[in-house]
Amino acid sequence: MVECKDFCKGIIQLQWEHMKLKMQMEDLNNKCRDIRQLKLTEEQRDYLTKKGHGSDTTQQVSSVEKTIAFQEKVHQKNVQKRKDKIQQIKRKAAKKVLENAQLEEGHS
Repeated sequence: MVECKDFCKGIIQLQWEHMKLKMQMEDLNNKCRDIRQLKLTEEQRDYLTKKGHGSDTTQQVSSVEKTIAFQEKVHQKNVQKRKDKIQQIKRKAAKKVLENAQLEEGHS
């Protein structure tokens, strides 16, 4: 009696599993059909069919990051050169002010 009950329970469970898998298969078939009917531009198709497009993007990002780092370094050097030039001009201006003051004292 218990064996018969367990057997029937097993059959019901297998039928439920079969129905579940059948519905999943139907859903996947519908998704497949939807994807096939989807209109893609030529550019999108090329992108999807291109092998390793993820690694290309990674390489591009890496290259851009290196370029940015280099440009920041060059920019900092240029800024420092400009600061040095400003200091040099300020020293020359201070020297000229002193020379002018000495010349005015000499004429007075």
